[in-house]
Amino acid sequence: MINWRRWLILTGLGLVIFGIGRLAYIEYQQRVSKVVVVGSLQYVNPIEIQELVNPILETNSFWGVSLDSFAQTLMSLSWIESANVQRRANRTIYLHLTEQRPIARWNDDALLNRHGELFSHEGRQLDTFSSLPRLSGPAVLLDQLLSEYRMFNDTLRDEGVTVKVLAAAEDGQRTIQLNNDVQVLFGTYNIDDKILRFAALWNTLSNEQKSNVHRIDMRYDNAAAIAWHNSDT
Repeated sequence: MINWRRWLILTGLGLVIFGIGRLAYIEYQQRVSKVVVVGSLQYVNPIEIQELVNPILETNSFWGVSLDSFAQTLMSLSWIESANVQRRANRTIYLHLTEQRPIARWNDDALLNRHGELFSHEGRQLDTFSSLPRLSGPAVLLDQLLSEYRMFNDTLRDEGVTVKVLAAAEDGQRTIQLNNDVQVLFGTYNIDDKILRFAALWNTLSNEQKSNVHRIDMRYDNAAAIAWHNSDT
């Protein structure tokens, strides 16, 4: 009698375990019911996201999706800076996407994001970003030019003067065109010091003088030369 009761108990437990396992298997095989994109997207086309998402959803269940791989797939789009994928209730997948924020053009063939990293403008005409400042020069000078660009803008921000173009020639000669179209020559060395000297010089000029400046040559160690619009030089 005891053995019969034990058999019933074990059989019942086996059936319960089998039932739970069966339910778990069925639940594991359930497909994703909905995908929600979180984030303000200006440059990424929803169709591009859909084309990446569909193959993943077609070959994986809700619980079978690798969230890390999903995120890496989304980041294959050049305009996606970061992606975080989460499972939520009701078999919903949330895609938290952050777009690239272009701060400048680089050599007329790429863009710089807010972290100073190059990325492709893939599928978008570079002319679309013509209002962005332009940095150009040898690739080896990219980090230096970006640092100088930021320093200049930070130093002159209160004066309303910003960089429109920062160009470095092959020999490293820096030339800046400001948003007021004034040209500034900085040479090849001590650029940071020259930026500070330019800021000090600019602050000594009256508004009338500033509007009459054509070019300022900061290549001297302890001096500067100003060319005026009404001058022949």
